[in-house]
Amino acid sequence: MEFAKRAFKGGIHPPENKLTSEKAITEIKDIALVRIPMNMAIGAPCKPTVKKGDHVDIGQIIGEPSGIAVPIHATVSGTVKAVKAEYMGTGEMMMLVDIENDFENTLHESVQPPVVNDYESFVAAVKASGMVGMGGAGFPTHIKMRPPADKKPDTLLVNAMECEPYITSDERQMIEEPKSIITGILTVLKYMEIPKAIIGIEQNKPNGLKSLEEEIARQNAQSQIE
Repeated sequence: MEFAKRAFKGGIHPPENKLTSEKAITEIKDIALVRIPMNMAIGAPCKPTVKKGDHVDIGQIIGEPSGIAVPIHATVSGTVKAVKAEYMGTGEMMMLVDIENDFENTLHESVQPPVVNDYESFVAAVKASGMVGMGGAGFPTHIKMRPPADKKPDTLLVNAMECEPYITSDERQMIEEPKSIITGILTVLKYMEIPKAIIGIEQNKPNGLKSLEEEIARQNAQSQIE
């Protein structure tokens, strides 16, 4: 892998303030009350599957999807304190499930490694996980994995660029979790039958680049990832 010496002309180039690029990722302390909206992605809102007083565990489905939407899961174990509609900061009225954390971090029995052995089971596992894009639209990932039958992808583009001048989370992921990233890329290539992947990294992330290069070499994936 190497940095291509190309750039777009014009545009806006705010000064970089990557002040946390050397700071390791840390866990956020658990909070007592978690409020989970039932509309976290493109598509119709999920229908709550729990009611006030129910006990829930981590990974349990608390919002059932319809259409292209994906399920919503409990992120803590505890007791449902309310299921109600409220206005959000965006001005939208949205259904919320409030969970009082019991701080036990109990996993739901349904949380098991998915059985994946072909393309269809791979896409099904991605949908069941609730995975959506991290952009503002929250587009369901499983839809992106179903291109038109006559449009067979030949390259997987992996966006490792940071969209604004302060965030450093992408680079920290590259530095701290290169094995997960490269293994994930190779898994997508395998089950979607895509020949190669290209990772887009900005020049201001030399440590992230080095980390991924070393992991690509460890997994002997130089012929598949550039």
